[in-house]
Amino acid sequence: DLVRESRNFAETAPREAEVLPPPDKGRWDSPTEAWEVVRKFMRELIIGETLSMSLKSQATDAPFGGSEGLVLCACGEFDSANGRFFLKPVLSGDEDKRRHDKELLEAMMNATAEILTRSGKIAHDRIVHAAETNSTLTARLDLQLPVNVVEGHLRALLTTEPEIVIGDEDMTVALRQLLNNANYRPTTCAMARMAARMQLNHAVLLPRSREQLRLLLEQLPESGTPAPEQFRKIVNLFFGAGETQQTEDQVFHHREPLLRRLAAALSTQCLLESDDPQLLEFCILTLLDNSRRMMKGAMMRHIPPYEPLPPDWPESCPLLLAEQEAAIKSLLPPATTSQAIRRSFVKLHDILLEALKALPPGLNAPWPNARRELLAQIVKALEDSGGILPSVERLRFFLTPFTIECLTPKLGVVTRKPLSVCGSELRPEAMAAGALAALETFFRSRGAPRNRPLAGLTFAIQGLGNAGKGLAWLANQRGARIVAVSDSRGAILAPDGLNDVELMALIEHKNAGRRLDSIPANSPLANPRFILHRNPDVLKTVKADVLVLTAMAGAITPEDVPAIQNRVICELTGAAVTCPAAELLRQRGIAIIPDNLASSGGLLVSLSEMLQNSAGQQWDRTLESETLSQQIELSFDAINKTAKKHGVDIAVASDILALDRMRARAVYRNCLQAAARKLRQEIEAISDQETVMIVSDDDDDGVASAAILRRLMTAFRPGLESRLIYFNESLRSRTILDAVESYQAAGTPIRRIFVLDRSFPLTQSGQQCVAELAQRCQLTIINNHALPAHLLNGAPGKTTRAQKTGPLRSPSELGIWLLTPQTLQATIPPRYFTTALLLRELALTMLPDSPDRQCLDWIAAVGSCLDVPPEVSTAWQLFYAPFNTDDLFEAARALRMVARAYGFMNALQALEGLKHPDMLETHKPWQEFLTLYKVLAERVQLLVEKIIMENAGRPYIAHFFTAAEVATPISPPGTTTRCLDLYPWISEILTTRPGLADKPIIVGQVVRDLLKRPFLGVRIRSPRDVELLENGLPDCFYSGGLPNTALAKIPLAESASPEQQFQALVDSIWWKTISPTVRVKKPTPKI
Repeated sequence: DLVRESRNFAETAPREAEVLPPPDKGRWDSPTEAWEVVRKFMRELIIGETLSMSLKSQATDAPFGGSEGLVLCACGEFDSANGRFFLKPVLSGDEDKRRHDKELLEAMMNATAEILTRSGKIAHDRIVHAAETNSTLTARLDLQLPVNVVEGHLRALLTTEPEIVIGDEDMTVALRQLLNNANYRPTTCAMARMAARMQLNHAVLLPRSREQLRLLLEQLPESGTPAPEQFRKIVNLFFGAGETQQTEDQVFHHREPLLRRLAAALSTQCLLESDDPQLLEFCILTLLDNSRRMMKGAMMRHIPPYEPLPPDWPESCPLLLAEQEAAIKSLLPPATTSQAIRRSFVKLHDILLEALKALPPGLNAPWPNARRELLAQIVKALEDSGGILPSVERLRFFLTPFTIECLTPKLGVVTRKPLSVCGSELRPEAMAAGALAALETFFRSRGAPRNRPLAGLTFAIQGLGNAGKGLAWLANQRGARIVAVSDSRGAILAPDGLNDVELMALIEHKNAGRRLDSIPANSPLANPRFILHRNPDVLKTVKADVLVLTAMAGAITPEDVPAIQNRVICELTGAAVTCPAAELLRQRGIAIIPDNLASSGGLLVSLSEMLQNSAGQQWDRTLESETLSQQIELSFDAINKTAKKHGVDIAVASDILALDRMRARAVYRNCLQAAARKLRQEIEAISDQETVMIVSDDDDDGVASAAILRRLMTAFRPGLESRLIYFNESLRSRTILDAVESYQAAGTPIRRIFVLDRSFPLTQSGQQCVAELAQRCQLTIINNHALPAHLLNGAPGKTTRAQKTGPLRSPSELGIWLLTPQTLQATIPPRYFTTALLLRELALTMLPDSPDRQCLDWIAAVGSCLDVPPEVSTAWQLFYAPFNTDDLFEAARALRMVARAYGFMNALQALEGLKHPDMLETHKPWQEFLTLYKVLAERVQLLVEKIIMENAGRPYIAHFFTAAEVATPISPPGTTTRCLDLYPWISEILTTRPGLADKPIIVGQVVRDLLKRPFLGVRIRSPRDVELLENGLPDCFYSGGLPNTALAKIPLAESASPEQQFQALVDSIWWKTISPTVRVKKPTPKI
């Protein structure tokens, strides 16, 4: 390859090359000079591949970037006497040295992955698209290069990050035990295979099913057997035929054998009498793979509220001691005879029973109590001889692991893995499947039948690697005829086409590592009907509807064009048609399906494999094929629109589209960098005596945004955190202005205000408040709200009915710096970009090497996942992937509820204090915060039930929260007791109940302002088709942020109780809050 591609190399012997010095130099002075020539050539060689991959990624809108890389498997030999330098093979190539060659290549790839991991070049979201050498060598040596990439990646992580958690505590401990084993050998890939097995064995349920299973197990009695209805629900969750189970069968395609073992575990009369080796293995692995997670759950039940687990609990508080674990592991692999299997079951039982009996009596501490509880449960599960239904203990032992998320996106660091290491069933044929989808989409756009667009077409295929072989077979199955094929040593012409037997013989011949010049005489390919040519270029002269180019770049040059007899040329390799040749082909009316589209199958299925690894899924082939076809169709439609817009063919249009998208991303990066510089300058300009106000929404996004901004301020102005004050008011309210005046009067003027996750006012009254604020302070607004174009650009706007008094002014006209996805020209729509995610982007730009990267990501993820869940965007799915989904969503729900009910600062302090997001149970402030949330959630649930009952039969929902109802059920540690703020947000929970989304909800409670004066706080949430402020509400109401919401703070009169005043208000306005589609009788005023 070196000799063919460059004049810097000359072949001196078979498989040996001399690196030639420059003509004016004559000889090498040192091997370093020669090696630099080799490296330079390799860099030049991959530039074209890198550009091709980048264009392909952008044309298909896949979130990939980076460069191609080469690893040279050769050794250098320097002849110092003559100044010559030679490259010689390190692979033997001999049949009896296959094992040596395989070990060498796999060890190189393994070590390469470790180096790339340590240098930060690969990670779960910076993946190796394909780790491969040529397909002939891969087949001959049975190379497992992708698995070695995973192994090298895991080894680097475990050796460089002592506190890292991979998957969960059980997986991490298991991987460290393998790595520390004296017999560990990297190329066996034991860690990669262990992590994949543990992930596949846990991942059988979608998150909502896991939550249902958790609730069902919590409702079981302490002991005995479940009620028949309880057991039916559990069985249906795994084995039912509903829509959710059908989806789980598709996305967890590997789960069928696991469910069979689970069915056997639950239905076997007595496990100690079983002679099923698979059931024995299932029992042992259920215990070994989940012992620490089960211990964590048990210990959390035995420690007081607020208390965390010890930081080293996975090592210091095991369920099984080292010798007990070793004894259980010795039972694997299972015995083969029925009698030996029964003895193994009994031995497993005895080991656990002895461990239980060895626990010191009377010792009352979390670890021994948790061990006693779990060991007794497992022993009972094994002993249970039950009846029709399995015991509660057996259900808990076998089912609890399925309530636990155990997955690691680190398995997705490379694609093209085998299925056993969480690979994709479609990935080996992805290039071919993508090309087939592109061809079918192209011919459908030209009027071919939708169901079989390739039927009757003839194909000539240049190149018989994975892509060429695969496409030949797939096209043949879709009704096309393969009339010619070629490889580097020859071509076969088959005017009548190759039948299934002949095609299969061709594929088997190539899979064996042979070429077309060595076809055996007894092969179906040695047929008189076929014409065998030694010159592979003859393929380019064959008459066929479609010419597929899979071999090399520049396969079609201007000299080839006159002889071409095809309607369509499909590029299944990068730049297969040279630019001059492409122009001549267009003049002849020959269409080119560009490689940006045709060869994107590998890229798109790599993306699919990576996302499946991140979600703990493994799709069936049908789902993968359908998803790939949909992606190819979307890409073709976008390319086709670009072609029509610019009046070019699809080959040129695909490059235009890709370059446009590259430009958009570059513009966003530039805007982001400029905004980061300006924000840093603003923070650094804050004086040592200055007090800074942060105004933020009191929800999860607002809290997370404030936490990230606070970290930035601490990084660039240490000590500033003690001079920050926080408000949770809307910019439409005068409360912030009153506070600024109050601080001014107290001699601590506020000159800077950062507004987070609060919308820029779009009404005259709201703009009046913000204009006065901007005159007094430097105002920076960071949010994810979209603005009308005229306000975004600073142009005068038009008066609308809601404004009533003249045009609105833009932020720039008011002297406000507005930072939004729009102003940064982000490529992701604002609705998929929370304020916390926007601040994270800014923070990572301002602090590119921050050791707090994981904490910043965690804060942004907690603040965003409820509003921007992972499935809305591929980019965000990768962002969320490192975090445990169950922990992440529980944290987000806790943050939202506590921030709104107890106040902003409790949530902010809990979120800020976290150092290790994957060790939440060891962090005391977070455990205190979660306890607070759980108590509060129970209170809210009771209130919701009460509100629903007392409003039965009404066309609206109304409730005034009494002092007893808003009294705090538990005082947050370190705070003074205060009442709950329920009225601004509880309607969000009520609307999730059946039948309530179509009713207006009016709630109120007594609140106090900064001066402790009492007001009646009221919030209205109407159906979506109601514009409340247009319906004649009293003037005290203002927008709650959406047309169907309104808020008011009404001064309380002494003549009536707050509850009476609230009820009088409800009686006077409720009919103005209902949907216009509902007919009600307007209330008659009382005289």
